[in-house]
Amino acid sequence: DDMKQQILPQVEEAGNKLLDATDDAVKSLSASTGIKFAPVNIPLKRRRQTFAVLLWSSGYILAIALNILAIRYWTGWKFYLYLIYLGWKFIYQTFHKDGGLPIPWFRNAIIWKWFV
Repeated sequence: DDMKQQILPQVEEAGNKLLDATDDAVKSLSASTGIKFAPVNIPLKRRRQTFAVLLWSSGYILAIALNILAIRYWTGWKFYLYLIYLGWKFIYQTFHKDGGLPIPWFRNAIIWKWFV
């Protein structure tokens, strides 16, 4: 514990110096390019929230891209199987009405704690 108490202020001071240097670099880059960047000293919790929203949003883009690829490049029996799957999905899946699919490992994933 004594060693931890001695090292912790040094680490904290070094981290603050690094953040200040990074913030100065971003400010000078912003001044020279005219682009406004986000501040460097945003808390980790907020950065995690932003990352979770980015992952969730990119899931929609990925799903749309995969559907377009499937429609464009699948021919023959693969395409008909894909159409049957889409028909089943539209007719029989009611996750949006039932409150979602109860998969415990997915519902307890850390990303949902970041998302809130």
